[in-house]
Amino acid sequence: MSLSKETILDNFKQKVIPEVLIPKYTNELREQLKSVLPNQLDEINKLEYIYSDESRSELIVKGDFEQSIRFSYKPEEDLEIVSKDQLYFYLRNSQKVIQVQLEDINYCKGDIVIGENDFVKSFENNKNNDNNKLMFIKASEFTDEEKLMIKIWNKELLLKRVAYDSAEFAKLEYIDEKNRYRIVLLIKYDFSDIKLKFSLNLTDNSNGWSTYEILEVLNIYKEFMKHNIYINGTNKVDVEEIYNERLEVVKDEISNFEKIEKLEEGLKIKFTIKYPYKDMDMNTALLLYKGLILKQLIYPSQEIENILINNPNFDLEKNKNTKFILCQYSKKEKVELWGAEIAFEYAEYIVDLEYYDYEAQDDGFRLLMTEEAQNTMTIILQYSKKDLVLIKERERLLQNK
Repeated sequence: MSLSKETILDNFKQKVIPEVLIPKYTNELREQLKSVLPNQLDEINKLEYIYSDESRSELIVKGDFEQSIRFSYKPEEDLEIVSKDQLYFYLRNSQKVIQVQLEDINYCKGDIVIGENDFVKSFENNKNNDNNKLMFIKASEFTDEEKLMIKIWNKELLLKRVAYDSAEFAKLEYIDEKNRYRIVLLIKYDFSDIKLKFSLNLTDNSNGWSTYEILEVLNIYKEFMKHNIYINGTNKVDVEEIYNERLEVVKDEISNFEKIEKLEEGLKIKFTIKYPYKDMDMNTALLLYKGLILKQLIYPSQEIENILINNPNFDLEKNKNTKFILCQYSKKEKVELWGAEIAFEYAEYIVDLEYYDYEAQDDGFRLLMTEEAQNTMTIILQYSKKDLVLIKERERLLQNK
C-alpha cells in the first residue's frame, strides 16, 4: 500500500510513534521523592525521562535531581533492530515488561544523597550475585490519541493502536462489535511501508446471523477489495493488492443475500443463517425467491429416470406414443429453512412427455420411455403463496426457458 507519511501524520494523532520508555515506577518515584523533599514539589512534578545511548543505555531524570541508571539489555527475540529509536519503538510497541541488569545506580541533589531504598521498589537483588540488581521496566501505555478513523462503504471505523510484538510495524486495529470482521493497519516505524488487512470472521458464531448482519459485512468487504477506503472521509488509500477473483465471489454472495432479504420481506419471516451456509440451502432459498416473490416458473436441470402413474383416471393406452403435458400437483408444501417454516403450493409439470409402453408396479404403473424421449422432456416447477392456478398451455410453460 502506498500512502504518504504526511497523510498518516495529519490524521494519526500520535505524531511520532517511537517514544522513550517510561519506567513503571515513575509515579511511585515521584511520591517517594515528595515525602523526602517536601519543599521541592514543583521540581519533582516536572521530572521527565530522556535517553542517551553510547555503549549502553542510560536513563536520566532531568531537573534539579539527577538519576543515572546504566543497564544492558538484549532482546530475546531474533529481531533486526538497526537503531536506538527502533529499539525504543519495539519496547513500547510490544508493551512488554522488560527485565534488565543494572550496572550502577545513584541519586543525588547537591550534597543530599537519596538512598535507593527510600523510593525505588521496582528492582530486586540478583540471587546469584548480591552486588547486582535486576530492574523491570515497561513502556508507557498507548493513549486515546493513537487512533485513526477510516471510512469504508457507509461505515466510519475507528482503528486504535494495540500491542504488537514487532520491531518493524505498529499495529492499529478495529474489531467489529459483533466480532464479524477485523481490520488491521500496520505502519512501519519509519513510515516507509503501510499495510491494511481485512479478516472475515462470520464463521465464529454457532447461533447464526441475520441476513442484514451478513449483508453489512459483505458490503464492507466488497468496498475494501475495490479499494474504496478513505482516511477521515477525504484521503483515499491507494491499496496495491488485487482481489479480483475473491471480489467476484463476494459480489455474487451479496446479490444472493439481497434476494434472500426480499424473500424474508415478502413472506414476513426472518432467517437465522449459520456461516458458511450449505449450498443446498442457498439454492432452495433462491428457488423460493424466484417462485414466490418474482412469481416465475422454475426450470431445474434434473433427469427423470422413472415416472409412476397412480391416477386411475389416466388413460394409459390413449396417451401412449404421443407427446403431452403431465402435471403432478401437491396442494400444500412445507420447507424448513434457516430456522423458518415456509408453506406454499407447488406443481411440477413434465412437458413433451412421451412413452412407448408401461408396466405394472405395486403402487401404479411405470412409464417406459426411450432415451431420446427422456432427453426432449422439460421439467417445470410452479410455486404460489396462495391458490395456485394450473397452466395448461405448452407455449406459456416454455416461454422463459
